[in-house]
Amino acid sequence: MLLALTACNKDFAPESGGIIVIDAGIRAGTKVSYEGDATEFSAGDRIAVYAWTGGADAVPSNRVVDGVGNTLGTDGKWTPESRMFWYDETTPHFFLGIFPVPDAVADFTADPYTLDPSSAAYTASDLLVATNFGTAGAGRKVTDGAVPLNFDHVLAKLNVNLKFNSQWATTPAVSSVSVTARKTATVNYLTKTVTATATETPAPVDIPAAASAATGYALSYSGLQVPQGGVTDVTVTIAGKHYVYESASDIPLIAGQYTTLGLVVELDKIVLGSISVTDWDTESFSDTEPVLTTVVDGHEFVNMGDGIKWATCNVGAANPWERGFSYGWGEKIQTTAYHYDEHFNPHPTGPDDLIITTPPDWSNYSFNPSHDGASFTKYTGSDYTALQAGDDVATATWGSHWRIPTRDEWATLRDPSKYLWKLKWINGVPGLEVIRLSGYCAGNAIFLPWTDEFNVIVIPRKSGNYWSSSLDQNNPCKAWSMLFNFTETEEDGDIYLGESSLERCHGLFIRPVTD
Repeated sequence: MLLALTACNKDFAPESGGIIVIDAGIRAGTKVSYEGDATEFSAGDRIAVYAWTGGADAVPSNRVVDGVGNTLGTDGKWTPESRMFWYDETTPHFFLGIFPVPDAVADFTADPYTLDPSSAAYTASDLLVATNFGTAGAGRKVTDGAVPLNFDHVLAKLNVNLKFNSQWATTPAVSSVSVTARKTATVNYLTKTVTATATETPAPVDIPAAASAATGYALSYSGLQVPQGGVTDVTVTIAGKHYVYESASDIPLIAGQYTTLGLVVELDKIVLGSISVTDWDTESFSDTEPVLTTVVDGHEFVNMGDGIKWATCNVGAANPWERGFSYGWGEKIQTTAYHYDEHFNPHPTGPDDLIITTPPDWSNYSFNPSHDGASFTKYTGSDYTALQAGDDVATATWGSHWRIPTRDEWATLRDPSKYLWKLKWINGVPGLEVIRLSGYCAGNAIFLPWTDEFNVIVIPRKSGNYWSSSLDQNNPCKAWSMLFNFTETEEDGDIYLGESSLERCHGLFIRPVTD
């Protein structure tokens, strides 16, 4: 948009520099409005323009143009409150634009800001900033022509989309949705940064209801936020009851981006369905949740991040809660003969607490014709360190896109900074749910059912033992497995995650991955 913004400043008399011409627009995204987002300025919008000489590092008190307001009319033209002139033809000038027009700016590097989340003040809380300091910060001269002012968002935006599970007969009346966050900050207009007030105690910030629900959801809420870290709680209030979603990691509130939470409200709690962080210029607030499952060769997988895509079922299982078939390491024929009974100490601290009470049975293991567990025809420790495709039961039964995960891939899945493991029952079957905590795949999850019973005195435990494709190079009669165990009577209580090096003839279960 071409704006002929002209002004006579009280401190500088117009000389021969001529009229300043501003070309203003919105670069990184859209201007916020209560009914949604707009991709351009709307009639009635006002911007403030500042210009000065001296340098880009500071705004002097003596300015060439001092916050001249310009209003966009219904005819598409901007009407300035006063005219602006270049001070002269040779002096470099530095430019700043602010939307909406501030009352007054005492400190351009630390201007106080307070978010008003109410519907009536929603658009007034928006904040876009534009600067033009010339090439390499050298300023602009009248000979450079019109001055582009491209406005960027300096606030964050949070969208909350709600689903209600089948426990609810109908969609309930939600009285409010809020996030526990800070509302005050300081703005550095020169660097376009907003810094939340560290001394402010986070408190509920209401999120206005959106005009319509996002696709696939019952209700949606969308609101501006001060960019900040440490935000973890979202509260949905229904009939006086507060349903609180507590994130295990920060909910990102990033300047110039919007964060979308997809939440599922159950009768007694809220669970995360999805989370995404997106530039405002790519999609509207009614962003649908990421696709959680995809099918390859007839088998579903979940993208869990880190380049790891995990199947939703075990080999031999039709549903996530079924154990499927057990196999010896590198074997492609299912077996129960290698399946072992085991005991654990009531509160194990590591793999050394595992006691195999059924001795290894090498009688039918294909890579050990001597049946002694001592000499092998393949995977001897000097030939291969990981299963080859021809010996991978996941590849053989599901197709070339599937394989058994490596030891490192299982280790990544145990990383507590990225994944949460929690006790869960599906169709009455206990197991552990693995939930991605951050990034685009945050909220994506897989379920690993128990595979073995622990005969532990007093407190019975259940475990899961899944092969990796990695040989134990220090002891080639063994291979590495993913091992977990838990007490199913305790809600997310005594859970152990680790790995174990077991004789290759043991029959363990397979959870495939795809690249």
